[in-house]
Order: sequence, then structure tokens, then C-alpha cells
Amino acid sequence: MFEEFKESFINFITSRIFVLMPAVIGLFDDEPVKLLREKVDRPLYFVSTQPMSVGGMRSQIRLRRYFKKLGGTYLLGDSVTNGVAEGDRMMKISTVNLGDMELSADYFILASGSFFSYGIMANPVSIYEPIFGLDVKAPTTRSEWYHKDIFKDHAYMRYGVTTDDEFRVMKDGRTLDNMYAVGAVLGGCNSMKEESGAGVALMTSMKVVDNILAR
Repeated sequence: MFEEFKESFINFITSRIFVLMPAVIGLFDDEPVKLLREKVDRPLYFVSTQPMSVGGMRSQIRLRRYFKKLGGTYLLGDSVTNGVAEGDRMMKISTVNLGDMELSADYFILASGSFFSYGIMANPVSIYEPIFGLDVKAPTTRSEWYHKDIFKDHAYMRYGVTTDDEFRVMKDGRTLDNMYAVGAVLGGCNSMKEESGAGVALMTSMKVVDNILAR
């Protein structure tokens, strides 16, 4: 099928100066992309489509493979249901698929996102972190959460879990020494308004990993 597509594509672009096409090939690796560029005598550029994009999925697959190569275990499709904290440390967590089998670790990183991915949730009287019951810095008065003008900057977009300077989360006013938060679940950033979601996720993740390795 790729050979048929390649021949049709080459015939189509013979009179073009350069070519832009949606990034719809090379899901598992970029060999089809390299092969197509080798066969085309025009500058060829790929533009990512709306999520989920082929480029994004390929990056995720590569990162997952590398994670497993380093010895990690990736529980695809599973969800954390709760955790057990003792003193200032998170001791173990439970997931939907593992049932009674609990997972323990020296360090935990929370990357559950904000309201759209249910990392932060709200009811009529409060805004809260639903898995571990972590502290969230948000006013209790509902009218302070939003602006009457839908196009204005809404305060709730900045709500998220409370952390210390090293991104360690807080529960009941106490810092959990071995549990960190990264990305949109953090309080203080407004990824939607700033269009900074990817940057916040990457930079806070790298900072947290550096913090853990330095301990």
C-alpha cells in the first residue's frame, strides 16, 4: 500500500516547488518518512494534525519503549485509585486493575493533569484533588472561581495542588517528602490562557527528576 501511495504522490507533486502534507505516515517509526523524502525531488514538510497526531503518538511509543528498556513497567490503561501516607511519606498506592496488589516506591510523581483529565475536580462547595486528597489552594467561595464574562481569565484555571519549592506535594498542611507533582496538576500555572501546557509539563518534570536524583 505504501508503494502505491508513493507512486501516486510523486506523480502529483512533479510541478510543485515544495510540498506540505499532513503527518499521517510513520506511526511506529520514521522510516516511511525518510523513504518518501528520498524519492521526492522537492522539499517535503509534514504538518501535525489535531490530536491524536501521528507525530505525538510516535513520540509516546518511543518514550514507552525506552522506559521499558531501562527496566520500567508501564501499566497501560490502568488508573490509580488511592494511596496510603504515613507521616511525611507516601508509602504505597492502589490501582483499578491490580486490585489488592499495592505498589510501593521510594518516590512518587503525580502527573494527573487538571480539570479536563480529572486530576483536579470540583463540586458545588470545593475544589479538590480526588486520588490522594492533597491540599489544593483555592478559595471556598464559589463566586471567586470564575468570571461572568466567559472570555475573561477565570481564576479556577490556576488552581491545582499545593507544593513546596521542590514541587513536593502537601497533604493536610504537611509536605510529603517523597511525592512530587508535575504539569497541569500544579497550582499557579494557567496552561490554557498562557498556552504553556507542554512547556510546564516538560520543565517541571525535568526539575523533579533532577531533585530526586540529587537526593
